[in-house]
Amino acid sequence: MNSEKENTPMALIEHYFAIGRYTNVISLVKQRMAEDMENKELWYMLAVSHYSIGQYEEAFEPFLKAFQLGYDKGVIYYFLGGIYMATEQWQKAEESFLEALHNNPNDAYVYSAYAILMKMTGHRKKGSLLVEKALALDPNSTAVLYHYTLTEMAAKKEKHNTALALYMNSADSEFAKLIHLGWSAAFNNRFKEAKEYYRQAFLIKPEDKRILSNLEELEIKTHPLLLPYRIVERIGGIGFVFIMWLILCLLLDKLISNDNFVNHLLRFSIFFTLYYFISIPIVKGLRKWKSPK
Repeated sequence: MNSEKENTPMALIEHYFAIGRYTNVISLVKQRMAEDMENKELWYMLAVSHYSIGQYEEAFEPFLKAFQLGYDKGVIYYFLGGIYMATEQWQKAEESFLEALHNNPNDAYVYSAYAILMKMTGHRKKGSLLVEKALALDPNSTAVLYHYTLTEMAAKKEKHNTALALYMNSADSEFAKLIHLGWSAAFNNRFKEAKEYYRQAFLIKPEDKRILSNLEELEIKTHPLLLPYRIVERIGGIGFVFIMWLILCLLLDKLISNDNFVNHLLRFSIFFTLYYFISIPIVKGLRKWKSPK
């Protein structure tokens, strides 16, 4: 008599996959594979499940296996491009997206993902052309609209808000929308708002370790000791601030005769700059020290 594990229904795996319960999919696929190792659909669902929860290393081999078993090459190259982009292997990411388009030349998903890669690597004009192509091919695609908002993250507020509104009216899941709102808020230094979005997302998918990682990063960024760091980032970065300090010191040196004041101001600017660089390691160290053993 076969065990339950050996008879894991394919329909159950597909159901969990469709609703985004990826940790369940991973467990069930591994059970099913005991009797169905050559099933390309199983390998694909296993790969996408690992990919979707940020386990890129674990996703890589299953994608290759699905490819070897005959799964759609364009789809596999699309996901490989995503893995390479997430791990900052820019050239391999571009090669994968180009292979995906060679196999599926009208795939709007690929054009929109390729657009993000181009924007991230400084090719902004090409990125804009690619996202326009994606929107022309499939203007209602949730994935395309999602990628569109990412490409416009650093654009003028009105343009970004237009892209965000289109995505929020799409059919994407509540979880995906909360994650994106969290990213958008964090990108614009609205850290408290970002934390709230991530907390809501965590209630929906507590198994997604990336949410905990994002929350931990935001807890660090909103720590009181990092107030000077946040101020510097808002007004243009440490390089800009340090140059302003030096200019101020030089001007005051010319305008007033109190050398002690100027020297103290210069020392303070140097101390402030040093604190900027060591403040994050200090906060991380304090959090680690206070955390339960």
